[in-house]
Amino acid sequence: MKKRCNSNYQSGISIVIVLFLLVVVSGLVISITQLTGTQHINTVFSHRSAQSYFAARAGLDYVISRVVNGNGCVIDSPLAIAGYDVTVSCALVGTYNEGNTAAPYSVYSLAARASGGSLSLPDFANRQVRATVRYP
Repeated sequence: MKKRCNSNYQSGISIVIVLFLLVVVSGLVISITQLTGTQHINTVFSHRSAQSYFAARAGLDYVISRVVNGNGCVIDSPLAIAGYDVTVSCALVGTYNEGNTAAPYSVYSLAARASGGSLSLPDFANRQVRATVRYP
């Protein structure tokens, strides 16, 4: 009995290999797309976080300048700095005198909170900074 070599016996293997490669390549494309989207969102978070920190820091600097210039805790709040709502607070901790010859000084507790963006979107950022100031 003679065996005949017929190419029809192997014709189905190529479609299986092509389908397998399509699935693998599609999986790689989907993974890369998701990774790129995640990196974009992380970049937005980082950028907005830095912006909100500096807006809060600007609010804190404003409060410090008010205290140092002798205005005490009289502050205009809330402030709008670079698209962020900045709420500042100032509290007199106490007035101290460390001796008969030393001049009395006041200690203030200061805080500034900057928030911007929408809470439901990836552009929301909220930062708070605090400081204690002794004057004069």
